[in-house]
Amino acid sequence: MEFFTQILSLLCVCLGFYSLYKYAVYRPKGFPPGPPRLPFFGSYLFMMLTNFKYSYKSVLKFSEWYKSDIVGFYMGSFPVVVIHNAEAIRQVLRDARYDGRVPAYLVLMRHPEEKLEGVLFQEGSIWKEQRRFVLRYLRDYGFGRRFAELESFIQDQLNDMLDLIRSGPRYEHERPFVSKDGKRVLLPYFFGHSGLNSFLHVAYNERISRSDQNDLWQLIRITIQFQRNADAYGKMISIMPWIRYVFPKWSGYNVLRESNLYMHEFFSKIIDYHLKTYDENYERNFLDVYIKEMLKAESNGNLDTTFRRDQLIMNIIDFVLPSITAISFQLSFLMQHFLVNPKIQKSIQTEIDEIVGRNRLPTVDDRQFMPYTEATVREILRIETLVPSNVPHKTLEDTQLMGYNIPKDTIIIPSLYAYHNDAKVWGDPLVFRPERFLNEKGELCLKKDVSLPFGAGKRLCAGETFSRNLLFLMVSTLCQSYHFTLAEDDKLPKLSSNLSGFIVSPQDFWLQLEEMFYTMLTEILLTTCACACLYLSYKYAFYRPKGFPPGPPRIPLFGSYLFMMLSDFKFLHKGVLKFCKWYKSDIVGFHMGPFPVVAVHNADGVREVLTRSEFDGRPGIYVAQMRGPNDELLGIFFREGQFWKEQRRFVLRYLRDFGFGRRFMELELVIQEELNDMLDLIRNGPKFDHEKPYCKESGMRICLPNFFSPFVANSVFHIVCNERTPRSEQADLWELIRYGLQFQRTADDYGKMLSIMPWIKHIFPNWSSYNKLTESNIFLFKYFEKIVDRHIKTYDESYERNFLDKYIREMREADLEGNEDTSFKRNQFILSLIDFTFPAFTAVGVQLSFLVQYFLLYPEVQKRIQKEIDEVVGAGRLPTLEDRQFMSYTEATIREILRIETLVPSSVPHKTLVDTELMGYKIPKDTLIVPALYAYHNDKRVWGDPQNFRPERFLDDKGHLCLKKDVSFPFGAGKRLCAGETFARNMLFLVTAALCQNFNFILADGDVLPDLSTNLSGLITSPMDYWVQLEERA
Repeated sequence: MEFFTQILSLLCVCLGFYSLYKYAVYRPKGFPPGPPRLPFFGSYLFMMLTNFKYSYKSVLKFSEWYKSDIVGFYMGSFPVVVIHNAEAIRQVLRDARYDGRVPAYLVLMRHPEEKLEGVLFQEGSIWKEQRRFVLRYLRDYGFGRRFAELESFIQDQLNDMLDLIRSGPRYEHERPFVSKDGKRVLLPYFFGHSGLNSFLHVAYNERISRSDQNDLWQLIRITIQFQRNADAYGKMISIMPWIRYVFPKWSGYNVLRESNLYMHEFFSKIIDYHLKTYDENYERNFLDVYIKEMLKAESNGNLDTTFRRDQLIMNIIDFVLPSITAISFQLSFLMQHFLVNPKIQKSIQTEIDEIVGRNRLPTVDDRQFMPYTEATVREILRIETLVPSNVPHKTLEDTQLMGYNIPKDTIIIPSLYAYHNDAKVWGDPLVFRPERFLNEKGELCLKKDVSLPFGAGKRLCAGETFSRNLLFLMVSTLCQSYHFTLAEDDKLPKLSSNLSGFIVSPQDFWLQLEEMFYTMLTEILLTTCACACLYLSYKYAFYRPKGFPPGPPRIPLFGSYLFMMLSDFKFLHKGVLKFCKWYKSDIVGFHMGPFPVVAVHNADGVREVLTRSEFDGRPGIYVAQMRGPNDELLGIFFREGQFWKEQRRFVLRYLRDFGFGRRFMELELVIQEELNDMLDLIRNGPKFDHEKPYCKESGMRICLPNFFSPFVANSVFHIVCNERTPRSEQADLWELIRYGLQFQRTADDYGKMLSIMPWIKHIFPNWSSYNKLTESNIFLFKYFEKIVDRHIKTYDESYERNFLDKYIREMREADLEGNEDTSFKRNQFILSLIDFTFPAFTAVGVQLSFLVQYFLLYPEVQKRIQKEIDEVVGAGRLPTLEDRQFMSYTEATIREILRIETLVPSSVPHKTLVDTELMGYKIPKDTLIVPALYAYHNDKRVWGDPQNFRPERFLDDKGHLCLKKDVSFPFGAGKRLCAGETFARNMLFLVTAALCQNFNFILADGDVLPDLSTNLSGLITSPMDYWVQLEERA
């Protein structure tokens, strides 16, 4: 038995290692060579193992190991390509295809609300617009060009700096950085305040006096703290942002958060002061120019403007702080090299004495006559590459680089450190030698300077000119007046001990300025325990009930959920479809946490599940429970048994009296009015503030999928409440649509990790989506609660107003009879309304949005519908349901969109009520059953060419609708058939026909054809939010 256990354990270990190996070495086709990856971490741990302190050096090691100047690997789930080749680096920096930016969590957390603002990490039109505007008007105040007023101001700052060195600190905030008698300063902090004050002068034309610089010195300290605690690869916190909740200190979150909040608050005060004191008749500075643009956008009602207060704050941070910390660090590095190479300092001082003398400070005009000083500044920028990995770029499309395929959205890192230390380019890159930039006559030779310390191309650092000028002025001013030495007790930090963060920085240092066993038994026990654990894990992983369908293994807590996410992280229904291919079966069985699940992908099997009563149960998963107060499972959608039958029968019986599920003239008139309102909003633009986020001021451009739903919702509420909300009062209705769609998108058809491990909500409330789902559920519940409570309060048993009164009457009768077991209760009433209403109008809005996408992709379909409308309806009236029987192609198109874009890909999960059999397999009681409608609607055995959008598949040879050909199940079937099917089909027809009768859907300038692969997966599938242009039909 012991020998058998050892063999079994060995097999289990081998299988585990093989699976891990396949995952570890996977690479996209044609991707550059590089290290393997691990789950969650990607290749990050290999980087840390290679060089824990300097990640950019570890990647350089990868290049050596794989004998390639380009390497590819993963940071968490993100593909990364790092380039160490000079020509390729220049190509990446100058080619617009690589101009994207990576919105890593480290970037998002710079904003207090974790929004992506600013310029440095933006891409696309917002980056272009903001960068162009800021640079255009900052230039007027001296940024990036010669400006006499700014140079005079910098001279004043340099004089203040020299006075502080000579005379020591006058104010409390200067003392931590300058010794009592002066002559000794703490680097790199000391140099920051002069450069920062100069830049703030550029931004808002003011100078902070030394006595008021306490916050300025604090800002420098906090900024350096941020730069040192971040890193170019985003740190572990960008790979796994949730780690901040578990290890807030170790992950660097606390320090980074403190730094970001301080920086944001510092500049908020400046911006808010300028907003408060703004006078449109008097332009004081650059901030006023930006504020003018903000107010202009507000007065025009431009909600999509990029000119916002927070954007302005982050713009200033992006332009100010990197330049100032960079100057401080580079000057500090230069001081270190002066101490190591005193001859360089003397050569600069000789040049200063010859060109400038001692009677005045150096100026920017002297720069052209001081080649050695300029060469020294350029050499320090090269040898101490401040941003070794540059600011990461991102590919905006699939492309090729150095013969390798680089997929879209790959992080691209042009390794400036490798380039600046490439012996093929520099010969002796490790030697600090300013002479490399001089010609034989000792003159500066710019052709020899092929370094890229500020990047290149459109992502070139905007502060390059400002930084180079300020570096020259500060270096020459200091060298003109001082020798740099170390005090007796001070030690020079080793250049090899520099700190690695977002940028490389020296360690803090003071600079002095002189004027001029285990036992064998334990091992056996540990080995035995390990083998036992492996054996039990194997038994657990591959256990299946007798006769259960084939499927993937399971792991503790998660079941097979992680395998589903590995198969297809975004679309779980496609991940399960891959299981079918792997196991060569149309039915697969697996586990979601502790719950057994069977997914059916066979046409007959799907019909069987939907129509057999033993599959009519519903799983009481947590995502279903959390919809009601106190996590009580209420409503109709997720109930089963007698409770479900009684409630569903009652609601459907009386809703039909008001037009739900049948033809009803009064309801059709209401729908006509809603369609007229919708057409008016499209043509004339929004009249009310709540309409403005979804329709442009000028009309004819709308935001989908939200736009259509309020008009559908108003029709639904007419059925339920016999009331119609006028457009002026629809603010809450639009919000209801937004929250309803948020719930649909945030949930998923398998219940999310939250249903597998509900306790995860306490640890990761954001990552688990608990907060978003709770927010959505609370709004939905309160919205319908107000309606129900208003009707309960005004109920009159002698006058029946609507369906709500019928339900209230049933509640009252149960109360009078003292029936405590009744299912007719207030909270049940509210959840029943939610179940019968909001899925209908969100579903109709989403399907119409899909249809509009297909109109853009297949304009001939839109034209054929319009031709049919012209023939049957004409232009003098709106289409009605009477026209539906005569508009076969329009009806076929709607049926095709319901098939090809299956709204609920996995249906709403069923549950077996008894032990049963399906497709020859034994299915235990309480098993979750998933009839995969997506697989069924894309089955070639049923549809022939399911991937093609072809409405003609539902027409006969004469062009008439042939219902026998429509074997799709977009609304399910059997007793769990969606109750709103008739209403939804009618609304889809009426809205589609009304829109196509009046408008053409077209692409506006700058719009691109929709990418159907970017659809969002949740409880339902939905398109990403997008704007569409309409034009009036001639």
